[in-house]
Amino acid sequence: DSKILHYLFRDSKTAEFICLDGGFSGNVVLKAESKDQYGQKQTPTVVKIGERDPISRERAAFERVQEVLGNSAPAIVDFAEFGARGGIKYRYAAMIDGKVKTFQKYFSECDDVPLLTRFLGIVFNKQLGRFYEAAVQESLNLLDYYDFKPKYADSVKRKSTELATVNPDGSLTIAPGIVIEDVSLFYSRDLLTLKESVANPRYISWLHGDLNGANIMIDEAQNVWLIDFFHTHRGHALKDLIKLENDILFIFTKIQNEEDLRLATQATDYLYGVTDLANPPGTIPPALYADARFHKSLLVILYLRSLYKHIIELDRDPYQFFVAAARYAMHTLSFDECNLWQRKWALYAGAKAL
Repeated sequence: DSKILHYLFRDSKTAEFICLDGGFSGNVVLKAESKDQYGQKQTPTVVKIGERDPISRERAAFERVQEVLGNSAPAIVDFAEFGARGGIKYRYAAMIDGKVKTFQKYFSECDDVPLLTRFLGIVFNKQLGRFYEAAVQESLNLLDYYDFKPKYADSVKRKSTELATVNPDGSLTIAPGIVIEDVSLFYSRDLLTLKESVANPRYISWLHGDLNGANIMIDEAQNVWLIDFFHTHRGHALKDLIKLENDILFIFTKIQNEEDLRLATQATDYLYGVTDLANPPGTIPPALYADARFHKSLLVILYLRSLYKHIIELDRDPYQFFVAAARYAMHTLSFDECNLWQRKWALYAGAKAL
């Protein structure tokens, strides 16, 4: 990796690097502050280093969309490959020198909901909104798109039974009085016969593809930037919004015990009580409103839900939400960032969605 850094900063006299959160698993993401041969500060950059082939694919994917994103997103100014490793050097034209935080870090430290939603408004309206504005309806099998396959049944079964007690009737108890169906049966049984109609096309657009709180960065002047375009593609137009909602719930919202889990299941029931995607859920239940964690998380999620109607227009079928929500909830069962109780919550949500 040192060879890649030397090459990417070959026109610099000095360069200092700060490790940032985020980026595709296994990659190194660095914020760089460098000076040229005359000792003058150069424009701040972010460097991403990882395995050569994924880095090359990310570069190719980003080059397809950078003209649309414009100055609100980075520009690739250089790249390098040495052996099995590759690196991309991104320039952020208006990034202010100083400390940069991820949205996930901001969320953990800040209770200012209007500020948090302002950041997300920039992401989804001014940045990715350029993609969503061009969304068109195309036939899309959502079960295939979100990678629901019978081959995952054994893995889902193993993870589920690690988090819950199996009852004589086959149901699962994740805590006293909280019983769910065995979600692995959806993979091993239901997917074999379930046929999804594609008569009603879904809205398709370009997407970030892996929008989580670590891929949104905020500088000292509260400028908002996106990183990690490895998964950029044309797909289900609500994907980025639903992915971020999943992370706000099961990763950002910290729960620690059985009492917290009961509140968490109430939050899921509240959010999943949707019949029309153009109309977000109603008033937050009192118990959740009174808890600072859930109050903040739910208000931010309600803002995300309010953006749906501008993207999907008349395609307001909640089925598309539940397919995506189930996909990400089940994937969260193995997240290292989640403790036991957060994974139990994700299992509950996955079962309810399915």
